[in-house]
Amino acid sequence: MSQETSNSKTVEQHSILKSIFLHLFPGLLALTFYCLTAPIAVAYGFPSMFAFILAMICTSLPFELGYLLYQSEQINGEMSLKGLFDFKSNLCLDEYLLLVPALVIWGAVCLGFIGLVIDPIIINKLFSFLPEWFNVNDIIYNAPKYPSNALIVTLVLSFIVLGIIAPLIEELYFRGYLLPRISEYESTSPFISAILSCMYHFHTPWQLFSNLLFYWPFAHLVWKRNDLKLALYIRVILGIGLSLSLIPLIWVE
Repeated sequence: MSQETSNSKTVEQHSILKSIFLHLFPGLLALTFYCLTAPIAVAYGFPSMFAFILAMICTSLPFELGYLLYQSEQINGEMSLKGLFDFKSNLCLDEYLLLVPALVIWGAVCLGFIGLVIDPIIINKLFSFLPEWFNVNDIIYNAPKYPSNALIVTLVLSFIVLGIIAPLIEELYFRGYLLPRISEYESTSPFISAILSCMYHFHTPWQLFSNLLFYWPFAHLVWKRNDLKLALYIRVILGIGLSLSLIPLIWVE
């Protein structure tokens, strides 16, 4: 029996409207919080990334984790993530050693190099009307204008939240819980998961293209290999790497 058929038969399926809502609503919560707090953070000398991290801590991540725990209580009778996820295969060590570095490198290329080259062009062409504080990556381009203490606090939070906590919770939510529940769309399911995951990032609409370049093969690989741990390893390693790459900004003058 194919994985697509097996998943659709053993896991409750969501309607496309419900799946769209569950993918995008946490991002809307974070966007609202971010728009309300980013101007204040910048006024007090913090980069807008600081406000975005607070937005995730206060809105999207609690919603995603809370929804998983609620569903677990409904399904298993206890607030535990045990038994909630469908992708349970275990790849051999050789496959992890091949696939994890390959996708981490590809993610760094898409979210790092391609993003840094293409994003400013898209921003100037399509999103120049947005205020400067809206660009969460302002810290990359304007690090010298922020106090070193504000940069250090932001980068420490970035490492903890964007590097570790957010990748874990988001992958459990998007790939672990939501993706198997649209498996009735068979081989199209990973693409739906990828595009909705990219749209979830309302705070960076200009990154839709570079994000999709990464998330589409990423979601497809997790789907085909039926291994949620693969998603967790890739996202956490990539998140930590991207967070650590920001450390030199402290000494930029």
